[in-house]
Amino acid sequence: MSYAPSDKMLPSPHQAHQQGVAPEPHVLGVRLASEASTDQWDENRRKAPKVSRACDFCKQKRSTYDVYGLHSHPATVPRATQQVISQFGEGHNRSGHASTRESPDLETAEVDGQYHDRTSALTFIRRAWHRLSSSEGGDPVQRILGDAPYAQKITAEGDRPFRDDEAVTAAVPPAAVAHELISFYFDTCAVTYRFLHGPTVYLWLEDLLGVPSADIPRHAPQGSRAAIVYTIFAISAYRKEQIRSSTQATLPESRESDLYFQTAELLASQETGRVSLQSVQARLLQVLYLLQTQRVTQAWYTFGALLQMTSALGLHRRETRRRGAYGDKSSPDYITSECRKRTFWAAYTMDTYLCVVLGRPKHFHDEDIDQMLPESVIDEEITSEGPRSNASENDSLIDGLVHHSRLAQLLGAATRDVYSVKRISRQARMAAVDVLRRQLRQWKDRLPPHLGTVRPSSLIPSLMRQSVALKLAYAHANMHIFRPLLLENVNYLSGNVASGVQECLEAARIAMETINGMANNGSLFYSLWWINYVVFCAVSVVYIADIQASKDNSNNLIAGSSREDLMELAERCQQHLSDSNTSSRRYAVVLDELLREAKRSRHRGSQRAPNNIEQRECPDAMQGHDNPEQSRADGGELDSQQAHQAQADSLDFDGPLDKDYNFLDEWSISDWLELDSSVWDPQIF
Repeated sequence: MSYAPSDKMLPSPHQAHQQGVAPEPHVLGVRLASEASTDQWDENRRKAPKVSRACDFCKQKRSTYDVYGLHSHPATVPRATQQVISQFGEGHNRSGHASTRESPDLETAEVDGQYHDRTSALTFIRRAWHRLSSSEGGDPVQRILGDAPYAQKITAEGDRPFRDDEAVTAAVPPAAVAHELISFYFDTCAVTYRFLHGPTVYLWLEDLLGVPSADIPRHAPQGSRAAIVYTIFAISAYRKEQIRSSTQATLPESRESDLYFQTAELLASQETGRVSLQSVQARLLQVLYLLQTQRVTQAWYTFGALLQMTSALGLHRRETRRRGAYGDKSSPDYITSECRKRTFWAAYTMDTYLCVVLGRPKHFHDEDIDQMLPESVIDEEITSEGPRSNASENDSLIDGLVHHSRLAQLLGAATRDVYSVKRISRQARMAAVDVLRRQLRQWKDRLPPHLGTVRPSSLIPSLMRQSVALKLAYAHANMHIFRPLLLENVNYLSGNVASGVQECLEAARIAMETINGMANNGSLFYSLWWINYVVFCAVSVVYIADIQASKDNSNNLIAGSSREDLMELAERCQQHLSDSNTSSRRYAVVLDELLREAKRSRHRGSQRAPNNIEQRECPDAMQGHDNPEQSRADGGELDSQQAHQAQADSLDFDGPLDKDYNFLDEWSISDWLELDSSVWDPQIF
């Protein structure tokens, strides 16, 4: 059946709640000053001493604090208490309490010439990296990236290099092989990034087959079109080699595919004249190949050039009277018009996922976009004049692109409104989460049957891949939106927060079960360049939830699944990354450290006396005691031997902190993005 998408942009959660709840006053510590910046708050929050019990005021009033550093109730704080809190930092330092957070040797670490405190995501990753280097010997960068040298260009830093030899161009394969590679791309590789018109690409192939191989670099017809064909060769050849491999443990040699890709790069770089739609499409394909071969840095910079071309062509704006101005024809060309829409929304979706995976800001902004979504018409049924009058009611593969683009809008809105680095009240963030929750449900309800309700196994392979891809993308969107709620105080979860945590963990479970099933199907597993990040996201959510559950020794993380069952599923899913000798192993290194922390937290939780749990009802957002002597009595001091051992452990990034230490106590929402980005940070890896 045909499914006609709406061309309207989804409303922003920020717009939905900006006239609702007014920002609440800041009531703790340095946040008492209205002019304090977010950066100052984050810095002071990290440096503030950690306490192991609630102050007398909070225990008496049963006030709770959450990850946003604000009172849940009561809403106001008496003036006298404000004075005590605002003066706490100075008074507590005079108390002589030997907290691990007060020692400069214990709270900071140097990472490539920069200092980060011990709870920084950078230091957390560095500890894992240092452990890998110490335990296995040798250079971990070379062990993970193969023979990637440190002397790479800045636009390819840390990437696996291409072979540097004289043969930088590849001959056109025989006609039968070439047609098979093109067909394989459209049937297997494109999934939701379907921005090319198949019949047109076959025409370009025929033009290329008529050019002698020796003349390809100089006389290829319209370099960008030849570059598109060669990049399709590269993607198909690489994917075939992946599928032939019996294990994901090593990257295929990719000699043939790399030669195809290098030829495509050369052809695209030699193009002269005006930028064209094919110029954008050629580079979009290049980014896909670079991501699939895990050359993330070069993909990022190539995508940057693509963005400039996209804006120059005005692909982000809908066509009106100037519809035919971009081509050689004066009359509107329906195929070109639809390909403009497809190309833009494929680039928009890639921009969203690249920035989420790498923890970097988005480039496309919704307020600057009024481009329509493409129509759900299959390639064989559109002509330059429009859809055929007898167009069938078959399910369209363009539906996958349309709905993935809509989901990318929600994902970008979550990054902007939930993870915002600006000073936003807890109520505003929670309002954004609630709006996004409703919009996610609406997105799922609007899916056509073949992408939503029909079992993927009953679909043809191309539709099955789209269905599974959107299922994973939906699960990831739920985790991305709700995972900040995992940092809330587990003892005081309100209804909305508790349900959000459950939805986050349920999404992680669905993603892990789906990925475990996909691992047995190579053609499906290798179809998605972002699948390794989804594995990382799901497993890290489970490990962090388990660490939080250790505070009260909870046995269940989600309804119907014990902690042991969920952890077993997570460890099994993590193995898909741990077995790899590619760049994906970066994720495995981080997850190994999270797993170690989860096991330590379980051990501490089993040894903690019941009354100690009550003492930790108020996390580090409550930063003080009005009685320094009481602070020393309740918190205790490390003796000289313990302090010496803690300092030694700190130097090798692998030492235990105090028995109640939980690095999540001092995490803020932005640390989630820092965790994502640090996996690919060249200063660490």
